[in-house]
Amino acid sequence: MAIELGININTLREWVRRYKEDQNEPFVGSGNLRTEARNIRELEKRIKDLEEGNAILKKEAAIFAQNQKTFLSVVLLAVEITRTARQVVQCLMTNISICHLA
Repeated sequence: MAIELGININTLREWVRRYKEDQNEPFVGSGNLRTEARNIRELEKRIKDLEEGNAILKKEAAIFAQNQKTFLSVVLLAVEITRTARQVVQCLMTNISICHLA
């Protein structure tokens, strides 16, 4: 039969051996993977993608936290300025009252 197919007898024997070992997926190789190996490869790729996404999120969280600290500093400064401005207005109002009374 090998001669009829134009292949080496040892090649045919190897094909038959592989088929007997695993009739569902006998001819793996050359880019063809067994189902388990393909699933593992897909899972490894997914893990890699998730790890990369996680690293990006960590960097973004650090930037966000830094921006939050800056924002909080600005808010606290604005509160302090408002408090100081109220004190100045109260002082001016007190002085104006004194000036009008005098």
